[in-house]
Amino acid sequence: MSDITDRSPVARGLSQVAGWMTRQLFQSAYQHSNYAYWRQQQGSPRWQSLGDLVDFGVELLAVTEHGAKPMYLLTVRSGSHALLRRVKLKVKVKKRGQLYQQTVTIKQLDYMPVRKALNRIPLRPKSLHSNNGVKLGDVYIKLVEAIDADGDDLVMGRKFATIFGATCTTAATSHYELRWGQYWNVDQINLAKQQIKGLWYRRLVQSAGQLWRPLRFRRLMYWLLSDPLSLSIAFWSTNLFTGSGIADQVSSGRTPEPLIRSCAEVRLAV
Repeated sequence: MSDITDRSPVARGLSQVAGWMTRQLFQSAYQHSNYAYWRQQQGSPRWQSLGDLVDFGVELLAVTEHGAKPMYLLTVRSGSHALLRRVKLKVKVKKRGQLYQQTVTIKQLDYMPVRKALNRIPLRPKSLHSNNGVKLGDVYIKLVEAIDADGDDLVMGRKFATIFGATCTTAATSHYELRWGQYWNVDQINLAKQQIKGLWYRRLVQSAGQLWRPLRFRRLMYWLLSDPLSLSIAFWSTNLFTGSGIADQVSSGRTPEPLIRSCAEVRLAV
């Protein structure tokens, strides 16, 4: 037991170093993909303000992985679009007389919405519907801390809290990944990989008359280059650190069309 205790600070240190390195390498591409999604969602979600400091979406996004129970994501952004170095929210829900709560912490929050999982609060779609989606019940949310760029807590001595009727939507065709403590929309990343796959198909299979190589060899090459690992290597070769490749796609308007539905229209494992 003592050995585990002795190694735990080292393990934590290595985890922090690994997290810093992956941020430097990959985060820019995730940011560009996220930006592409939110640029198409200009009127969504429905925002509610906490003291004009922080906005949150009253519609929670349900995401599922491999048939598991849905994870509900809270969407948050800076109310004034100014950078907030750290934001802390407290979320509470009462179910069958028992109070569930979770503290949500977000670093470097600005105009770009951030999705955080409410994984400690049991939420379940109800049969009762509203005009804005499937109801999840009343949720209490309080802004505990909002540290600005100068290090001042804008909440100090004031109370910003509300109870809102949460509703549920689900991104039927969108995909999300959990990285660095938040969920990122990766539709643009997936689109870029599919475009690379299409490029290999046109060069190796479709243009059969223009290549001297036997068809079987070209199909083998296409199969190898269109493997998910090969597509990832090809994508990240032009998107490490700055995400320049995906940034060019977003700026040219080549973005996927997300399909947003209510939780009632998509079968969820609840």
